[in-house]
Amino acid sequence: MRLPWRDEPEAGRTASAYYRTALRGWRAGIRLPLLIAVALALALSIPVWRFFPHGQFFAGMIIGGAWGMIVWVWDDPPEFIAKWNRGAQGERRTERVLARLEQHGWHTVHDRAGKYGNLDHIAVGHGGIFLLDSKNLFGTVALEEGGLTTTYADSPNDGFTNTRLAGAMRGRSVYLKERITETTGLTYRVRAVVVIWGHFPEGEAERDNVAYVCGDQLAAWLSRQPTRLSPRDQQLIRLALDAEVVVPRATPLTVAAEPK
Repeated sequence: MRLPWRDEPEAGRTASAYYRTALRGWRAGIRLPLLIAVALALALSIPVWRFFPHGQFFAGMIIGGAWGMIVWVWDDPPEFIAKWNRGAQGERRTERVLARLEQHGWHTVHDRAGKYGNLDHIAVGHGGIFLLDSKNLFGTVALEEGGLTTTYADSPNDGFTNTRLAGAMRGRSVYLKERITETTGLTYRVRAVVVIWGHFPEGEAERDNVAYVCGDQLAAWLSRQPTRLSPRDQQLIRLALDAEVVVPRATPLTVAAEPK
């Protein structure tokens, strides 16, 4: 049995590595402007301290304000970088949920390389084979005709619809099915599941052969699945996944890669 509080997280490795690399590059680019800001604050605080009434107080305010601004900027990367960290956090939340199912016979692997992008999670149990993709989203999430839509109560015009998610998930699930068949000789459908960490009032929904499940309800949803795999076939697929003959572990992304 896996002990998730002791093992290193498997999920989100590539997203986290990309985030750290991109963050270092971004910080290297802002280091000089921040040093200039510190120098200007020091240059301004010295005459204020020496010649103004209560100069020590106001000089301290200048230096403290400049330092606070630097810390805020340093720890607040732009959205195109920050989204990778949120994505990794979402994957790790899903990993913790799936780990609790292992005592009930489920087996999971995470962060595997696919033909059409990374495979966040693969779960195998009595209910079949599931390819899961984690989405860590702010705002209110709804499944609409055009795709998975996120809206924001305080800024409704900034909402967006992910029109490519369903197609990408179907393509990845077909690829995984083909790889399992090639390596084990077993032919089973791989069900595509989007795990939503965020406000998803529907809780569970399905459209165009893709299921959408709120992360808090994922364990219950998987447990309710009817039996589709025999213990023997579960074990064979599990061994093939662990041996990485189905799909290998994902390799870290380069900074030039586009966020998924």
